[in-house]
Amino acid sequence: DVLLRSGMDQQLISSAASATRFAASASRNPVSAVAAGMLATGVVTGSPRPAMEMLYEASERMTAAGLSLAEAARYVVAGYRARKELIPGLGHPTHRGGIEPRAEAVRRAVTAKGGWGQHCQLLDAIHAELEQALGRSVTINLAGMIAAVYCDLDFGPLVAEGVSALEYGWALIAHAVEEIREGVPLRIIPDALG
Repeated sequence: DVLLRSGMDQQLISSAASATRFAASASRNPVSAVAAGMLATGVVTGSPRPAMEMLYEASERMTAAGLSLAEAARYVVAGYRARKELIPGLGHPTHRGGIEPRAEAVRRAVTAKGGWGQHCQLLDAIHAELEQALGRSVTINLAGMIAAVYCDLDFGPLVAEGVSALEYGWALIAHAVEEIREGVPLRIIPDALG
């Protein structure tokens, strides 16, 4: 329930929200507009799948090799840094440092229910290791937090990615309805942005 409500706050920086609004302005149909927004979501726009795959792999390695959380985190961070890849679930274009507000709300709710399990702890360890390696603050984003919770619930990454579309869907419905009720029909991209 917490995760299904966590993606509600979507601004126009989201490709899904923008696609929904543009489709709603043209179709005046909330169903097709939400479908357009769902199609504009994916691995880059907040899917938990990459972070889940990373957490499951790190957890398996931790168990097989008898590593501590800190040792597994060091291994993960070293691998991503050596490949010069971003670590999924960490970083945010708007919220800098610490934890994204929606991710923090998920953490509080899950912790209050006693659900902060091994994968959530592993995400925290990876986060701490990356901050130490970089010497600066890094944000845990909503996709990372959702990924850790879904891993603790034993969801498969593909299933969680599909369910996450539903999480964002609530916000997309709100965008579609608002655009149809209050927006300009056939929204056009200004020449300055084209």
